Amino acid sequence: MSSSCTPRRLPWTSGQGRSLLALSLLALGSACADDVVSTDEVGEDGSGESSTTGTEEESSTESESSTESTSEGESSTESESSTASTSESESSSEGNEWEEVTDGSSDTGELSETLCASGQWPPDRVVAMIVGEQEPPTVRLLRADGDTILLDTSLPGAAADADVEVITASGGEYVFVGAYDAESGLDHALSRYRAYDRDTGAIVWEHGETAWEPVGIWGVFISADGRAAFTADEVGQNEDTYSSRVVDADGILNVGQGNAYGAPGADGWMTMNGGEDSNFWRNADTLETMGGSYGGFEIGLDSFDEDGVLVSISNADDTISIVEEYLGQVLDITPWPEVEARFAEGWGLSKSSVDQRWLILDMDDQEILLHMRDDDVSEEFSLIPPPGQVEPTCSYSNATFNQFGELLSTWRGADGDRVWRKDAPGMDWVVEDSLLPIAYLHRSQLRVLGEVTYLRGYGPEEWVCGAALNWENTPPETLFGSSLQLLRPSSGVSVISDYGSRPRVSPGGVCAARPVSDDPDAVWRIDDLVEDVWTPAPEPGVIAWLPE
Repeated sequence: MSSSCTPRRLPWTSGQGRSLLALSLLALGSACADDVVSTDEVGEDGSGESSTTGTEEESSTESESSTESTSEGESSTESESSTASTSESESSSEGNEWEEVTDGSSDTGELSETLCASGQWPPDRVVAMIVGEQEPPTVRLLRADGDTILLDTSLPGAAADADVEVITASGGEYVFVGAYDAESGLDHALSRYRAYDRDTGAIVWEHGETAWEPVGIWGVFISADGRAAFTADEVGQNEDTYSSRVVDADGILNVGQGNAYGAPGADGWMTMNGGEDSNFWRNADTLETMGGSYGGFEIGLDSFDEDGVLVSISNADDTISIVEEYLGQVLDITPWPEVEARFAEGWGLSKSSVDQRWLILDMDDQEILLHMRDDDVSEEFSLIPPPGQVEPTCSYSNATFNQFGELLSTWRGADGDRVWRKDAPGMDWVVEDSLLPIAYLHRSQLRVLGEVTYLRGYGPEEWVCGAALNWENTPPETLFGSSLQLLRPSSGVSVISDYGSRPRVSPGGVCAARPVSDDPDAVWRIDDLVEDVWTPAPEPGVIAWLPE
């Protein structure tokens, strides 16, 4: 897309500037409709982010996003697989024709020679990791000036046919990489763990083992004082024998069965999960285990926050309450009598977010959302769709709150999916006109990551769910198929891409990294969400931001 199609940055405050930005985006869609169509993936805050190598299989198991659960066990812990086809295809509806264009060629924003200057980092500060997806994988540290440092991730003694994978994490002034042979069999039982100085890439400590190997899907964590924790599997066993490992300068500790959910603190305590609705703490040094005094009144209604506090929506002392506790000590109990009252009327639990402190209840095909605000005041929203709209199928966009406390939700009409907003309980839905409508898709995902909102559309070639949809009279500004929209309202910047992906937003919320194609040899793009400019990453690979 040419620079003439780039939306202008506009001043933005809650409830103000929305119309101006909408007009700017409408002009963008009308003038450049051919550029923004495509055929038929919050990132998020990268602080302490862990990753594994492989194709761009994006997991939305995000600590800062709301994890939805339903009474039927549905969860938004989704594995987003980007599988856009490169074959040409065409479809039409009421004058709209579209073809495969999912290479980022229509992305908005101006090219910059500076790597996200709004991050305001010193030039020699390492701000991210780049994990290359070649075989064997590489890990590079990315400095604010765009230079990179290649880390030693070798696996000495590996078999000639080894399938080397890596797990990575960052914390404090440390970066951790675990390299291991993922090929099955005792001949391939080999792992090497290293901690590096964040800004120089120098190895601080390293250890190897042959009996256990990491289970990358559970992630890896490293504390500010350089102790790493991850889930591992004993090699050569006929069944899964998951246990958690802690690695530091002194060696490798087996801390027992359970999945690591965080690194040990200064006192040795770490967060763990032992299976269905079983969150607990274990001390990596003494192996003492401690469970919470309360649990969610249904499965999935408790989770750890970033400080290791167990937050649950519990039946505490026979009253539905939000409970916060740490190591068996109750820190706070907030009664929620409004939920009790609705249950007494016959409403049942449908979905939930412990992180955002809301419950969706249903009865007779109606839904309401009860939200406990940060000031411990409960508010209730009706989730009756706007006129002419229905709930999108196969989408996890039922509810999320932006930084202004406004409720956002995605609804589907005959002309496409749109994000709608309720500014307060009792008010009508209004179109969130700062985000463009999307169509020719089977699924969408709406997330709020701090000050950044993103809307991801999945094209028919990426995600098949339900019957084919018949879109009619789509507006000229509509994005078709695979797409991504990033919005930072406080700076009035909207980024639009024809390639759907899950963006990685920096801890400060001013930078976002994302792929622009499904080619693993293509470099990612780094957007400055304040200045509305972008720069290509210096090397190909998955980008993970480091904590500030």
